[in-house]
Amino acid sequence: MRITLKFIGVLLVIVAFSMMLSCGLTDSGSTYRLTTTANPEEGGSIEPASGKYDAGEQITLRAVPNQGWRFVGWEGDLVASSPQVNLTMTRDYTVIGNFEKREYPLNITAEGEGWVEEEVVAAKTYGYGTLVRLTGHPAEGWVFQNWSGDVSGDENPVEIVIDKEINIIALFGELPKVQIKKVQVDYNSTTVTALVEKEGADPVIERGVCYSDEKDFDIPINCISAGDGAGMFQVTISDLELDAVYYLRAYAKNSLGRAYSSEETFETVTPKSGTADFTSYVAIGNSFTAGYSNDALHRDGQLHSFPKILDERMQQAGGGPFLQPLVNPGVGSNAEGQSMLVLKEVVGPDGTPMLTVVRAAEQGQDIFSQQIQGPFNNMGIPGARSFHLVTPGYGNLNPFFGRLMSDPQTTVLDDAMMADPTFFTLWIGNNDVLGYATSGGLGNGFSELGDPSAISSDDITPMNVFSGSVDDILGTLAASKAGGVVMSIPDLTSLPFFGTIPWNGLVLSAEQAQQLRAGYAMQGVPEPLIPDFQAGQNGFIIADPESPIGLRMARQGEFLLLSVPQDSLRNAGWGSLTPIPDQFTLRASQIGEVQQATNAFNAKLQEAANAFDFAFVDVNSLLEAAKTGLVFDGVQLNTDFVQGGIFSLDGIHFTPRGAALIANELIKTINDAYDSSLSTVHLNFYDGNLIP
Repeated sequence: MRITLKFIGVLLVIVAFSMMLSCGLTDSGSTYRLTTTANPEEGGSIEPASGKYDAGEQITLRAVPNQGWRFVGWEGDLVASSPQVNLTMTRDYTVIGNFEKREYPLNITAEGEGWVEEEVVAAKTYGYGTLVRLTGHPAEGWVFQNWSGDVSGDENPVEIVIDKEINIIALFGELPKVQIKKVQVDYNSTTVTALVEKEGADPVIERGVCYSDEKDFDIPINCISAGDGAGMFQVTISDLELDAVYYLRAYAKNSLGRAYSSEETFETVTPKSGTADFTSYVAIGNSFTAGYSNDALHRDGQLHSFPKILDERMQQAGGGPFLQPLVNPGVGSNAEGQSMLVLKEVVGPDGTPMLTVVRAAEQGQDIFSQQIQGPFNNMGIPGARSFHLVTPGYGNLNPFFGRLMSDPQTTVLDDAMMADPTFFTLWIGNNDVLGYATSGGLGNGFSELGDPSAISSDDITPMNVFSGSVDDILGTLAASKAGGVVMSIPDLTSLPFFGTIPWNGLVLSAEQAQQLRAGYAMQGVPEPLIPDFQAGQNGFIIADPESPIGLRMARQGEFLLLSVPQDSLRNAGWGSLTPIPDQFTLRASQIGEVQQATNAFNAKLQEAANAFDFAFVDVNSLLEAAKTGLVFDGVQLNTDFVQGGIFSLDGIHFTPRGAALIANELIKTINDAYDSSLSTVHLNFYDGNLIP
């Protein structure tokens, strides 16, 4: 019996010891408690105060002495003499900050951001003659400059003997603040966009970027300067090794020294085609594809068309040559023989300079008389609708195709296939709606059924004609085993051609409003139908065949087209005494026709792309987002006329920068769909509208 009890006792001890071990090894949770105490309490305070913190969190402890006191050291679970220390929370900590009252009057003031550490180096048995070392510690982004008062100079730390009341000022100066905003890799080069947020104590006299293929590299090394001053700047680093990792830091320098951004990394990658074959890229479409801009086909627009920009990236991944039907250098031409549009500075009515849109020359250059031979990789035909691409003999009707057609009875699609496409882009359907919209809705609106031979230039293409044409085009391309991308068409009412002139731009005084009301009454217009002119902004008076008097005020959401003669608005009473003719406006019902057709055509394009296993790019959503602004490389783009950067001076077609925006959207989709790694382009390398 006695033996049994002893055995049980041993078991109990073992169990208890096991429980103690178990409890000791159990994690008490994801937080630990920090207990801080100032000793004595009147001597100062400890920052931060006691509290709970996450495991692994790094805490910066700082002892802040009260007036007449000095910090002398830490004790408890932390032993240190510096008033500012870092502590990593790996367990509960109890920390005591000890202070002692000064026995000598030493008054220190810090100007700028930083603090001064006081350390008693040596002392006699009495207060007089104490040797004190002062060390100025600048805050991040600041530097110690100098001492002033009873101590002068820039020596840091400095030792002083306390033999009287001493007043000292520690001056700290601010360095510039710089950060990297974007790193965009382009094949064997990269463009770094950086920002000098603050110049600091003095103006920035130099800024730039340093780089290396080693992490945490010594700086400055391999530095490229980019001017001076505050604000955004860019640096392009060229001739880099492919398939390599690089590190970089931006810098800015003022009279006090250099400040650096945090280190960023990037990798150069050899572009790959993935599952796509870029050997023969063919672009099929209309004026958007051709590089038509500023209301003309001209060489500069062709050289900066989105297919040309895209092909330059494809060639880095093994793509072949890209032949375009280039016109000779010059002012270009539209179908009516007019030259391209340009901005010109003129003297306004009030005598001040202003910009206006004019033709570059009295007439366009001859681009149609000379026949050129293909096959061509850019088969963008200005003016072409969907069914035009499969219409035999279309070159006899459209001089833009006539100048490059291989045969009088060929189709655009047949000539495109002569280039043996291995990859294509198809952007068609814009003109199937555009003619109706730019004519002010004078033609037939959207319909499900129609005959292609009965379609006028002002009509919306019937759905059955559009759908059949898209199927024919994509079916032919699919049969050739080419890969490709189908693009949606934009909502044309989002283009500046339609939204630039405000619907309520008729601004009147109270007297003018009364005179207009009286004028309409004198013409016999019944009182209830007289436009309600008021002081301030009013809707322009527009023609409306559905109105009892054939006119009314424009309403919010309706459009005045960019084609309306501006002189007639300013000087001939259009929009006030005389209604603006129907061909220069889009009323609500007409806008509905445009949007219905756009939605139906885009649904068909996406459905057909999916059916034939081609990628699809939603350009419509991209341009819709651009209404409120897109930011690339630090530059904001939007759909505003002239200054928005995306659309050219005709308000419909793209600037080179707008074309680059479209090319980048294609590149992203191609990379996702075909597992390729084409580089996007830098939008800032491409012009918007050129301001004289």
